[in-house]
Amino acid sequence: EPAAATASAFVQQRGKLLPSVFEEILRRFSLQNRPKRHWTGYMLLAVDGSHVQIPSGIHDKATYFNSAKGGRGYNLLHLNALYDLGSQLYLDAVIQNGKRNTVAEPGKA
Repeated sequence: EPAAATASAFVQQRGKLLPSVFEEILRRFSLQNRPKRHWTGYMLLAVDGSHVQIPSGIHDKATYFNSAKGGRGYNLLHLNALYDLGSQLYLDAVIQNGKRNTVAEPGKA
């Protein structure tokens, strides 16, 4: 029986995967599993942009935000997702660093 990989080994190997691999997996899954459901001939799609907090890393300047009240900072990514309401599947997603498309820091609008 093969031994299970340690958590450290798993994380190290996962780090070798390019983001394009996950994009291709999502694209292929969506194409193969999406039923053709329409509402009076139209696909109903929803688009949403959300901030996703990730583990803290003060040295990652592209995602790091200082705390509004002088506390610990935090790291954010921005997720834009396209969702097909009929098939209940995500069709596409774009993940960007937290500062790239942030007009103001979250909570400071």
